[in-house]
Amino acid sequence: MFNQKTAVFWAFSFILFLTALRILALAITPTDLFVDEAQYWFWGQNLDFGYYSKPPLIAWLIRLVTELANSSEAFWVRIPAPLLHGLTAALLGVFAARRFGSTIGAWVSLGYVSLPIVAVGSFMISTDTVLAPFYVLALIFYDQANRSGSLRTAAMAGAALGVAFMAKYAALYLIICMPLIYLLCSDQRLRWAQYAAFFGVFLTVIAPNIIWNLANELTTLSHTAENVQWVKSESQTGFSLANMSEFLLLQAVVIGPVAFAVLGAQTLGYKRFEQSKNLLLLSVPIVFLITVQAGLSRAYANWAFPFVFAGITLAMAAMGPRLRIISLVLNTMIGLIVTGAVMFADIASVNGRQIAERYLHRSELSRQIAQVAKEQGIDVIVAQNRDVLADLFHTLRAQDFDIRALRQSSLPAHYYAQKYPFERALQSPLLMVSVHPLTLSCKASDYRPLGKISKTRGAYRDMIFNLYRIEPGCQSALLTAALD
Repeated sequence: MFNQKTAVFWAFSFILFLTALRILALAITPTDLFVDEAQYWFWGQNLDFGYYSKPPLIAWLIRLVTELANSSEAFWVRIPAPLLHGLTAALLGVFAARRFGSTIGAWVSLGYVSLPIVAVGSFMISTDTVLAPFYVLALIFYDQANRSGSLRTAAMAGAALGVAFMAKYAALYLIICMPLIYLLCSDQRLRWAQYAAFFGVFLTVIAPNIIWNLANELTTLSHTAENVQWVKSESQTGFSLANMSEFLLLQAVVIGPVAFAVLGAQTLGYKRFEQSKNLLLLSVPIVFLITVQAGLSRAYANWAFPFVFAGITLAMAAMGPRLRIISLVLNTMIGLIVTGAVMFADIASVNGRQIAERYLHRSELSRQIAQVAKEQGIDVIVAQNRDVLADLFHTLRAQDFDIRALRQSSLPAHYYAQKYPFERALQSPLLMVSVHPLTLSCKASDYRPLGKISKTRGAYRDMIFNLYRIEPGCQSALLTAALD
């Protein structure tokens, strides 16, 4: 329908348009940082080679951007998201163009930037977003290494994947897929020297994070095992076909229904797409692996996200012109609905509940807590709830409060409990914020309820937060109290 230059021009223009629209949406949205976003920002204030649940690249990036902007407002924390997805779309177009020509490359760029998960991911900063361009770079260099036999290019693939790993451990999916490609795609094998260069550079890049994990009691591994429920109680045993079906259905939303159907058809007609077999092996095994994980315990929709890169490439290449247009229009419409919901999050609702409810009015709670602390002449705030702690640290960042996490187990429940625990009684009173009423064995003069904060809207809708003034004489009792 278009010549190559025209297709590339329109693809580039569309990427710029959507990226600009998404930046505009971020500029006017009334949403606050979600708990994960606030946590990543806080990590960036404490630079390290690893953190409680994730590798460090997202924290480094947020720190860089907020330092350059001289602002830690939500807009600047999130601004890398639409830019990185726009960059990923362009890089994925390059990857596809080398295999199928510039016209298909342009369509793949369009397909990626319009994906529902990319639309959602452009309005929040996440590890998936930071991983994306480096994972695609790894695919580009890996493909080029196969074509050229170059050790240098293989090393560059390892470096790119190493950086992707420093964004999210899901970068390992590529390494999981590589043996399948070696066994089933003889024309896609690297030379042994190339594999050595790839893994040598990859391990060098990720070494700081590995060392950090070893020095921190393998905290990230423990968290991951808990998150995916690899260690189960007897009541958690069993296999759920319902969970598997739900996860697969969500993948149709992630990559778009048309692309998902085409990718499924290609999987079933595997041998008819011999020239693209390795793309199937770079995408389908990831979905299969996480689908099994969903059946065993649970899996979130984004856990298989890296399958999207090879998946959308193969799907768009296999589609005819009409299907490409239908897929693009459908996904773009979904994306525009998401954009509108972000722009007008305070009024966009379904059945009386705001669509973006969990992103709204978080900072309002923190400001109310701060006001009570000021009225009491208290500068130490203690909480246990991760959501509350995350927003307290971000919203009150310019105020002179000492914010601490109540830690009541040998293993910390989150980063705040790991690095900023309330561990011993102070010489001054503190303000305790609890989602449950406290019962402490203390004198009435040392332990005083200050009231409750109840929310009727936003992220904390229908929740009640109990506030207590706790004097030094009662703080040891707080440390030993059994709280949920």
